[in-house]
Amino acid sequence: MDSPQAEEWRLAMTEEMASLMKNGTWKLVDCPLGVTPVPVKWVFKVKRDSSGNIERFKARLVAKGFKQREGIDYNEVYAPVSKHTTLRALLSMVATEDLELQQLDVKTAFLNGVLEEEIYMVNMAPRAWHTKLRKELELLGFTASEADAGLFIRYGKQRSDNVYLLVYVDDYLLITIKDNKSSLLNLKSQLALLASIFDIHDMGEAKFFLGKEIERNREKRTLVLSQRRFTEELLNKYSMIESEGKSVPMSTALKLQQDGEALDTEHYRYSEIIGSLLYLSVCTRPDIAYAVGALARYTQHPTKQLFLRMPSDLAYYSPTEMSLTLTFSDLR
Repeated sequence: MDSPQAEEWRLAMTEEMASLMKNGTWKLVDCPLGVTPVPVKWVFKVKRDSSGNIERFKARLVAKGFKQREGIDYNEVYAPVSKHTTLRALLSMVATEDLELQQLDVKTAFLNGVLEEEIYMVNMAPRAWHTKLRKELELLGFTASEADAGLFIRYGKQRSDNVYLLVYVDDYLLITIKDNKSSLLNLKSQLALLASIFDIHDMGEAKFFLGKEIERNREKRTLVLSQRRFTEELLNKYSMIESEGKSVPMSTALKLQQDGEALDTEHYRYSEIIGSLLYLSVCTRPDIAYAVGALARYTQHPTKQLFLRMPSDLAYYSPTEMSLTLTFSDLR
């Protein structure tokens, strides 16, 4: 291994193998006649905090699921994750009611799932994990929300006593009432409850969740949600960081047309930019939704004229506008 962080990666690989053995992920058998084993590979990922600093080295031993055949090697693969709208609704409640907001990470989440098929860490692994998670949480008194299958609620005697657990694969947000030693619903009690069934990593008060920065002022009961780092990386990638900026995402006088010379070599680049901006719009930047939606209509058949407009359109996301955020507060 030639990486400058070789020692850190080796440690991460050792931890992964230990988790595999601890969970009894496999048993050694002779390969049945006519069965082609699915090969495996190592996948490495660096987990960063809101400032971009390395927080954790993660190594995963995974099967090459793309070699599986639907209907032969697996059937059901769908596994729900929480919605962006649910996250915003919960953060608004956290701000106005001054609730505890804790971030958790489940170590080697997929190893906890029980697969019906004789294979691990493949197309159906996420579904198996969610099925296992839901079953265990229900035993602890949580109920899956009818509005969002990625949200679990443990109901108290009154609404203010409810405990909320937002799930996105192995990243969790735990929301409880303010710590009260006399309450069984306080933060420490809930953490101990979850730790009794899964190997969780308590990451402390949530400040960076799924690529979104979270800033709180508990005294003023405000919470700011933003994607400054993601926006800056987007501008850097497409060489727009020095742009002087624009005051609006799209001029009302602009007429978008599909007439013109087809875009060939940069077709994928147009799709990349649109995809990134769509993600930004549904997460924290509703102000760009209309403009991005208008440009997205031409993703399948973009023209050179539309592509040449991109620098102008991206100028709206220059450093000045990059500071725009969603702010939740108690207006009472």
